[in-house]
Amino acid sequence: WINEYQDREEATAVPYRQPALLPLPLWFKADKWPEFHGAELINGIFRCQRCGICLSTKGCSSMTKDPEKELATPRARVALIRALLEERISPEEIPPLVRTAGANCSFCGSCSRQCIVNVSYREQVSLEMTIDHVRLFRALNKTLRR
Repeated sequence: WINEYQDREEATAVPYRQPALLPLPLWFKADKWPEFHGAELINGIFRCQRCGICLSTKGCSSMTKDPEKELATPRARVALIRALLEERISPEEIPPLVRTAGANCSFCGSCSRQCIVNVSYREQVSLEMTIDHVRLFRALNKTLRR
């Protein structure tokens, strides 16, 4: 089997495309969700690995109000945005406790600095953050206020 492997043509890497240049998912209804505009922002939602590193964010105002609840975490809010955009839930179905957790966000950006997905941005390898938590959470709050 080693000879078979060596005889294969070398695999080519998938070319890197900046998040802003990626197309929007075909199912996304931009007219229904005007707060979430731009391919970079939408595609960032799907990069969240739900690893929980954002749970170690120090000084996060939304988590200090309710530190024991998953609903207050950036991870939960990104999952909520994804469920909304995929129309698995409607804004009316979101419980008041979840709305309060999102409203407590100060948009400080600590979660973006902690996020492992944004390592290339932090290390100045890339000029773009792949998950812009602040823009996402502002858009979520606007959506929940309509």
